Amino acid sequence: MEGIKDIQRQIRHNADELNQFVQDVYAWEDDCNAGRIAPPGQGRESKAAVAQRTSADSHTYDKGYVKWEKFDVDKALREVDENETPRAEDQRQRGESLREKGNEMFRAGRYAEAIQLYSQCLDVNPSDAKALSNRAAAAFKLKRFTDAENDCSAALAVDPDNAKALMRRGMSRASLKKIRSALIDFEHVLRITKDTDASRKEAEQHIATLRNRVADQQSRSSAPPAAQMPRRRLVIEEVSESSDDGSDAQPVAASLPSSASPVEVCEKVASPAPIDDVPPAVPDVPRGPYEFERSYRSLQNHPDLLFDFMRKIPVGNYARLLGTCIDAGLIGRCVQVARGHDHEGILHVLKGLTSVPRFSILAMFLDDDERHAAGDLLGALAEDDGRSSELSSIGQAFSLPGY
Repeated sequence: MEGIKDIQRQIRHNADELNQFVQDVYAWEDDCNAGRIAPPGQGRESKAAVAQRTSADSHTYDKGYVKWEKFDVDKALREVDENETPRAEDQRQRGESLREKGNEMFRAGRYAEAIQLYSQCLDVNPSDAKALSNRAAAAFKLKRFTDAENDCSAALAVDPDNAKALMRRGMSRASLKKIRSALIDFEHVLRITKDTDASRKEAEQHIATLRNRVADQQSRSSAPPAAQMPRRRLVIEEVSESSDDGSDAQPVAASLPSSASPVEVCEKVASPAPIDDVPPAVPDVPRGPYEFERSYRSLQNHPDLLFDFMRKIPVGNYARLLGTCIDAGLIGRCVQVARGHDHEGILHVLKGLTSVPRFSILAMFLDDDERHAAGDLLGALAEDDGRSSELSSIGQAFSLPGY
């Protein structure tokens, strides 16, 4: 389509130049007829000569410039559009025909052939979201989960709210054990579908299955290790045997290696810390996600400063700054460093964290210690009056019991 627009612009430009040229020629002709311009190298032409030349050349202007002056640019552009429209329509119909043949192969269980037909359809129209999503379904049937995920991502780049592509990518990611990403896709399906849609019910089933899987993994990881049999220390004593003649044999002392010199025990003395090794200052409020992540990493070994840094960020900026880098590890770290600080600061950090999209999904991957720490923080905040609604919302985001 861009090539067609270039042709149209060129036609308009050429027509404008031609019309201007014709007007200049007419103006020059009028000047010649009026006797204002004489041919170079000669005197003034007679009126008869001018009339004769004018009458002799008039047929040229009539057949040339006058014809171009009447040239209809819009009509020419319409003709170009009419010529291109059937060609685009033919390509569209050919792509739909190939996609439909691929659907027939898919219904017949011939998934490899279906993939070939969908690929041919995409050669005709690379932005066909339906063909991309259908090819992903065929690849999923062949257990080519990575290919299916990539095709679904390409389809969603064209149509971000394609429920089928989201469902298929979520299933592919679940098969690749990308549990967090799969849950995000299924949650997206719930946001864009109605209660009566079949895809919504299917997404709810997948979410429940994945949450049960995560819960089982967490329960297994928190279970104590199997008890091991205690090791027994065997003491071997050397017993002297009586001689054949009945006389008691003298015990033989075991020869043990001995050292003539005493063993020297050397203690490792830690080298003193350099004088200039002072804690860093609390960074300013970051302006973007990259700046936040850099400051966050620099404070990993300074929990109090890390809490002050998180408290310094306005609650309304959390979603923008942490949206791309938040994970379960960051949430757990913030919960741990918040212990022992003032209630206002703790509430500020928790409200900011829970305002980040995908927080409720990522909170499912916290370990038991981090969950207990979050529960302890909310229990301490519950002692203050007038915060029940805020604490209830935070507790639900952490999926803590009782909220």
